[in-house]
Amino acid sequence: MPFSRSHLYQRAYLYLLPFVFSVALAMAACQFGARFALAQQETGVHEGVAGPYRLGIEVVPKVPLAGKVQFRVRPVLDPSGAPVTDARIEVYLGREGREEIKTLALNSPADRTAYVGNAEVDRTGDWSVRVDVASDAGRGEFAFVMQVRPRARSGRGLVAPTLVYLGAAVVVLGGIGWLVRSSRRARRSLK
Repeated sequence: MPFSRSHLYQRAYLYLLPFVFSVALAMAACQFGARFALAQQETGVHEGVAGPYRLGIEVVPKVPLAGKVQFRVRPVLDPSGAPVTDARIEVYLGREGREEIKTLALNSPADRTAYVGNAEVDRTGDWSVRVDVASDAGRGEFAFVMQVRPRARSGRGLVAPTLVYLGAAVVVLGGIGWLVRSSRRARRSLK
């Protein structure tokens, strides 16, 4: 028994819908993966002693690029390991012996032991970072050097997601074109 055209169209929809669903699912997975990767940025950790404090300093991102850099400072008292919640922490960034940027690292009500400071670094190269800590327990400073790299202009790392979106767009537009062409043929055959 031969199939009618309406039966063929129903079968086409049955095959087309799972394919479109799988493409949409793949696009969502790529989007989630990219967001997860951004959320899980690696941090560069520097540890040292500053006066009566032991400091853990995280630099985000791990390899700083020209632009925004975040410093997360966690001071604890050196002999006891007790967290410091009332400190005043200043982060100084400089190049070639000159201090160019000063930022205050503040603690949040959610986590009183972590102090966060943000800076805008506009030039590449080696930057000296000095962290000054002061509280009732005393004063101290810790210094280290970080290398700031140029921001890539090529959009490296975006090729695969772009190809996925482009492929999905071609599939969707091709499916729409196929449906329009098939319906026009069906109308012509009915006349």
